[in-house]
Amino acid sequence: EEAAEAARVAQASKEYTEARLQIRRPDGQPITHTFQSTDTLQVVYDHVSPQVIGPFQLATTFPRKIFGDPEMGKTLKELGLVPSAVL
Repeated sequence: EEAAEAARVAQASKEYTEARLQIRRPDGQPITHTFQSTDTLQVVYDHVSPQVIGPFQLATTFPRKIFGDPEMGKTLKELGLVPSAVL
């Protein structure tokens, strides 16, 4: 039991440096990309923008959260999108 507890604590305290995001385009096609945990949401938006026609929003699927201008300057880590998320 001590080994299991130690492994759980080690996993909980692990510092992730990357965020693997799967972004669903409005047409349903996925875009999967790995970003740095310190990248801002604006970096994600700028990566996705050339691949989407027309205006779009970034949002989590569950719990549903639509990101707007106030979140664009926050890091993926600050937004809880590390180590992975679906948008």
